[in-house]
Amino acid sequence: MNKSEFKTFLRSVPKAEIHIHIEAVISLAGIKKMYKNRFGKEMTKEEQTELFSYNDLNGFIQAFLKVQDLFVSEKDFNIVFKELEKYLSFAKKYPKSIILHVKTKKGKGYSFAEEDQLGIWHNVGPFNVETGEICPESSIKSVGKYFSDFMVEYQKNNNNLKVLTAAMTLGNGLTTFQEAFPNDLIDVGIAEENAVAIASSIASDQLVPIVYIYSTFLQRAYDEIIHDVCRCNKHVVFCIDRSGIIAHDGSTHQGIFDLSYLIPIPNLTILAPSNVNNAKECLEFAIKHNGPIAITS
Repeated sequence: MNKSEFKTFLRSVPKAEIHIHIEAVISLAGIKKMYKNRFGKEMTKEEQTELFSYNDLNGFIQAFLKVQDLFVSEKDFNIVFKELEKYLSFAKKYPKSIILHVKTKKGKGYSFAEEDQLGIWHNVGPFNVETGEICPESSIKSVGKYFSDFMVEYQKNNNNLKVLTAAMTLGNGLTTFQEAFPNDLIDVGIAEENAVAIASSIASDQLVPIVYIYSTFLQRAYDEIIHDVCRCNKHVVFCIDRSGIIAHDGSTHQGIFDLSYLIPIPNLTILAPSNVNNAKECLEFAIKHNGPIAITS
């Protein structure tokens, strides 16, 4: 699709769905008017040239994104949210494949959440709105933090662990291990299947991969657990977080299916510790075990 065809497509969108941002891209007069309304002054020739200096489709799209960043206000965002259903309806009825790109910012409007780089505000309990201080729920450490402390001490003496997580380093309590051995923690992002497949390869290199994943998220990697790890009898340790009923998470995070879907898998040993001390003993056993093994916690 060239620039002209793309413009034609944009014009085919019903007037209500085009909204002022797209109109501004294809209308210099519209951009100048919006600029003056927003900043109280005329747009310079240099700024006009920069916004309209595209020579191909990619350049046109980049100019479009610049205009969005320049002119979208909080009020505009509210309008967009209200009209999002119209955009979805248009995409649903459009006869060809279409991509609807909705750019959002997590925690928008609350500075503490916007500036969070660790994921502290991913799922938060009670907190002080003015200071951003999260109210402590308990002084008891999570099982993940106990595991992390144990793995740090073990790694100092053995140096054969590789810990994998799927975008949940903080949620799994693995920050202590990450700080001590940053090169031995692999965060694959939200890609649980990839984590398990990588663990299978790591196990082939005489290392001990520890896959630390929430129970419900591990369901995504069921095929890899069976075919890449268990059928091949690879020594992979699965630390299954949030197993069982979870008090502070929604219905999607209740780990009530893991035993049901893991028990039928061949070669897999399953450990279900009853307390923190028992859990650490299970982890030590799992690291020395020969074959796939899962610890629910």
